[in-house]
Amino acid sequence: MDATIPSRQKVMKDHKDAGGFTAAVFPIHYPRPLFRAYNVLPVEVWGPPKADPHLWEAHLQTYTCSVIRNGLSFFIAGGLDGVDMLVVPHCCDTLQGLGSILQNYLPQNKRVLTLYIPRDSREIDINYLAREMKILSGRIGEVTGTELDESKLIKCIDEEDRSNAIVGRMFQQRTQLSCSDREFYEIIRSREYLPADAFITLVEGFMARAKNQDGGRIPVVISGIIPEPMDIFNSLNGIGLTVVGDDLFTTGRRIYSRSDSTDPWTRMSEMIIKGPPDSTRGNFLTNRVKYLVDLTKESGARGVIFYHVKFCEPEQFYYPALKKGLENAGIPSVLVEAEIGDPLPGQVVTRLEAFKEVIS
Repeated sequence: MDATIPSRQKVMKDHKDAGGFTAAVFPIHYPRPLFRAYNVLPVEVWGPPKADPHLWEAHLQTYTCSVIRNGLSFFIAGGLDGVDMLVVPHCCDTLQGLGSILQNYLPQNKRVLTLYIPRDSREIDINYLAREMKILSGRIGEVTGTELDESKLIKCIDEEDRSNAIVGRMFQQRTQLSCSDREFYEIIRSREYLPADAFITLVEGFMARAKNQDGGRIPVVISGIIPEPMDIFNSLNGIGLTVVGDDLFTTGRRIYSRSDSTDPWTRMSEMIIKGPPDSTRGNFLTNRVKYLVDLTKESGARGVIFYHVKFCEPEQFYYPALKKGLENAGIPSVLVEAEIGDPLPGQVVTRLEAFKEVIS
């Protein structure tokens, strides 16, 4: 498909040239609309694959996941020098540690903003996160020197709702889109840095040009953190598999549902709290199992590929129960691991080829 995706650097430069601010945001959950309401462009940092593999070594244990290792290396090398603020949601112990390192051990002139995501989905958790976002709002205002316009915030939340809906529609219509999985994910992952309106326009144009494809590939669900290296999609399509269901941190677990609340802070809080079950939010194992089984059946997938980044403790803790739950539902699965920045291991391709034989 012919879809021109602007680069991160260009989008950031254009936004800054127009008088806006930029924020480097580490994974996973955060209120995009809140930043945009302050004219701040959130640009996500998912362990840049070209980061120096050694700069992190003085600050992190060797068994830290490569998302954080590479992200810290990228920061130390100056890759985030052009942003106005750093944002580190406390979605796991490693991210909480990264926030402390950036705040206390690496001298800099940038404000480090943190956000604690509750580990449950009760009413008290929704209220707590709403208060956390109000505190975060004040800190963003201090950096930008501006006050929040609540009417603009509501408009930004509405745009985010439309953005979530169109990503959901992309997956619902996946088998009708004449593109490779890599092309499909390059479009979706541009959401990590594009303004909401630009992303919606890009996706609408992409889907309007799509035509029915002949099919022939075996449908699967992919679960895990991040699809890096992106060569994973070339390999999947090359052996006759295609992704029709997504349970990745970068995408599927952040397709948030629309909130019915009229309060903007509650709306943003409920987006995250009532989102798809997630290991980093401490959701019950039974909820994670049910969600993954339902996603597999509803998407028509024949199996699940767990694509893990090494040393991600939240995902590894949940994996045994998820594997067993899928087995009980008669759904085959396979676990493969990769590191951001490294080539796709040959044994990963070999295991995927063997998995294809199981689900054919």
